[in-house]
Amino acid sequence: MNQLLTAVILTISGIYIYLIWRSTYLGWLSILAVQFYEYSFGVEPVVVGELHLDAVDLVSIGLLVAGLLRTLPRLRERNTARVIGVGYLAIFASSLIRGFLANGFIPAANESRGFVPLLIALLYFLTAPADPALLRKYLSSYLYYGFGFVIVALLAYAGFHVGGVAWLHSSTQLSNTIEDRLLPAAAVLGVALGFILSLSWSRQRDPAKLSQWLPAVFLGAAIFLRHRSVWLVLISATITLFVTDRRLFRRLVSMAVFSLLVIAVFATVASLTAEVGGGASGAAEDTQEEFAYSASEAGTWQWRVDVWRSFVFGEDQTFETVLFGKGLGGGYVNLAPTSGHWEISPPHSEYVAQYSRVGLIGMCFLFWFLYRPIFRYWVLSTDEELEMDPPASTWIAVLVGTLVYGITYSISLDAFALVGIACAALARFDAPALVELKKLAPSQSPA
Repeated sequence: MNQLLTAVILTISGIYIYLIWRSTYLGWLSILAVQFYEYSFGVEPVVVGELHLDAVDLVSIGLLVAGLLRTLPRLRERNTARVIGVGYLAIFASSLIRGFLANGFIPAANESRGFVPLLIALLYFLTAPADPALLRKYLSSYLYYGFGFVIVALLAYAGFHVGGVAWLHSSTQLSNTIEDRLLPAAAVLGVALGFILSLSWSRQRDPAKLSQWLPAVFLGAAIFLRHRSVWLVLISATITLFVTDRRLFRRLVSMAVFSLLVIAVFATVASLTAEVGGGASGAAEDTQEEFAYSASEAGTWQWRVDVWRSFVFGEDQTFETVLFGKGLGGGYVNLAPTSGHWEISPPHSEYVAQYSRVGLIGMCFLFWFLYRPIFRYWVLSTDEELEMDPPASTWIAVLVGTLVYGITYSISLDAFALVGIACAALARFDAPALVELKKLAPSQSPA
């Protein structure tokens, strides 16, 4: 029976890997589906040997395998983003091998899952076709993904056991570990990025359709859910659009006005729930206090800074670990300055976590991967004759927002996938053949 079950699982896995190898859009939908389910209803991991795996892990493993299969035949292509990816992969592989030797296979493998989102972006989504029609499919599905979280948030405030409570596997309706914010930060980031993308999407479509009001819905929900890191994403995107695209910025301002109605709806739902004795604690009379607390509370930030300082300037740092990071699997142990005791705590920052495992050299490749598309899209945004959908300014805002989010949280799988898709879309403008064709006179064209 066990052999038969193993054969069935391997067959299904093989079919899935083949399908996502053939279609990056299917791989993209897989990410959105499993993450939406995880953040909305929670997922229970299963134990395979000594590894704890859940649905997100299984999809991630499939994407890594499919990414390798898609990347290997393309290694000789002239692609700057792929060169960056190969450089980072070499440093990461070094950390993984050192972790295997020093800490064992299981600890290194378990800790490496925190780096899987970036690996998938480098191996899988850099190979994604990104013609205008497929880009619209990627982004329209992401809008559905973000809107789904708006519905889940409303249900959570109405007292249903969904959202943050289910994600935390809590038996109570109150989720104090995320300060009564009934969606985790990664889910609200999806809402915020959906807001940025919907600005250009709704502007270019039929204004009579409901998509015209999507930006207001996304913005109101992202603000009301009170994740300060997401607020910073929205602020950075606003500043970026003000600099790069005044038309989208004006649309953002108008949507901000209508988003007040969405905030009022959330407050009303929470108030009605409180009156009938429901579990959601964000009643209307407490909303102002909760917003004031979220905006002014500095203890969490100070705690994060202390943790980051411990990881970056710890006494156990050597010249080798500064350059190449520590081997995976050693655990995130830091000295708490307030108590003077060693404690186990993740860095709560994409960049500190990366630095601790791939060092300065790996960080150079990471920032090269993140900043390069911003600069390239900035150049493209100055070309008034160039037509892009979505426009370059939208991609810049998405990329800058993702960068800002990574300061205080790990960048989520869907956000890293968007970065990979943005880089894949740039390949159409960076291809040397296209550049040469533009230089040729019509009579010289090799058509």
